[in-house]
Amino acid sequence: TDAFETLWEKEVERCSKSEENGIVGLTSKRYKKPSLAWTLARAYGKAYLKAGFLKLIHDISIFVGPIVLHGLIQFLRDPSKELKEGFILTASVTISQLLM
Repeated sequence: TDAFETLWEKEVERCSKSEENGIVGLTSKRYKKPSLAWTLARAYGKAYLKAGFLKLIHDISIFVGPIVLHGLIQFLRDPSKELKEGFILTASVTISQLLM
């Protein structure tokens, strides 16, 4: 909360300075009121981007698991397939489960 409070104070100060300096035109509309959304993005944006990236990895792992497992079952049904393909599929299932 300290980061948010500091950034919010800077945002309020920036907006009050732009009004005092008499900035006119299209840009002045943007600076008349402090932006809560921009302040929240500056304070917590990096943490949410990191969490979003980890969530994406998790969702991909959940999606890939059943597909690779289906390929593994197909591999076991066909004795003419190469052993290398089975090892790759097994490693893929293991890695996707470890990432979750």
